Amino acid sequence: MQKLVAATERSGAVVLCDARAETLVVERDGRVAGVVVRHDGGERLIRARCGVILTAGGFIQNDDMVRRHSPLLRKCSFRLGVDGDDGRAIRMAMGAGADVTRMHAGEVAVPITPPRRLVRGILVTPAGQRFINEDAYYGRVGQEGLFRQGGRMFMIFDTAIYERNLAGFEVHHVEETVADLERTIGMPDGSLQRTIALYNQHAATGHDPLFHKHAQFLQPLTQPPYAAIDCSTDKVLWATFTLGGLRTTPASAVLTPDGQEIPGLYAAGRTTSGIATEGYVSGISLGDGTFFGRAAGRSAAIVSSLRASEGK
Repeated sequence: MQKLVAATERSGAVVLCDARAETLVVERDGRVAGVVVRHDGGERLIRARCGVILTAGGFIQNDDMVRRHSPLLRKCSFRLGVDGDDGRAIRMAMGAGADVTRMHAGEVAVPITPPRRLVRGILVTPAGQRFINEDAYYGRVGQEGLFRQGGRMFMIFDTAIYERNLAGFEVHHVEETVADLERTIGMPDGSLQRTIALYNQHAATGHDPLFHKHAQFLQPLTQPPYAAIDCSTDKVLWATFTLGGLRTTPASAVLTPDGQEIPGLYAAGRTTSGIATEGYVSGISLGDGTFFGRAAGRSAAIVSSLRASEGK
């Protein structure tokens, strides 16, 4: 951010803070020519000579949009985003004819780690079945847990593996046998017992033929007592934000539903459906926003130069 702010200051650009964008100004020929903002208690019209670039985040703070496009995200207890992540820029662009895509997608993170040793346990559904390699990035664990398991899952440990979770996840059930743990949780008879027996059989040889957990995290669950953390959405922290947004070209021009570029309108970051389509890795939004933000600025400048040369 220090580098970006310094570059902005050197550029001579005028920065207007505490100004909320309200709507786009569109000319009769469909070109986006400016934006209406609310500033100092009144409205102000800002004309865009080169174009308007929308980089106002996603829509995780807009409950109506979340309910309409990705209702499962509403189960998550913590929404990652500032107040401005309300989908305003997406709706402004749609008002100018823009298309959206992958609006159902979202990042979902369940901090089952740190400490990392906890992934030696197993994650199971309420039916007592494993559904993922537990050493996966916990953003992937969260997406699998929410979108395919409805936000219900349990993490199972034995005494040799358990260590206090640094996110404050508390143990919900402790029993001396796997059968008793299964019964206490309310899983089908024999389900968790069979899952752990199969897991232990292969973990003892350093293999996980079902989900391919790395050998360094394969440790048989054999030392009682056995414990379960209920990692369901209503029990522990699930953090989320949206990934869907405006459909754009690689040069950051905003597209209509029929694939045409909207003249003078560009977008980047979580306002768009960028490189994080159905999954996420920490830091992608930084790369997404900076790379395509620069592409948007470059595109607007090139179009402006062409229009100037044509006398428009």
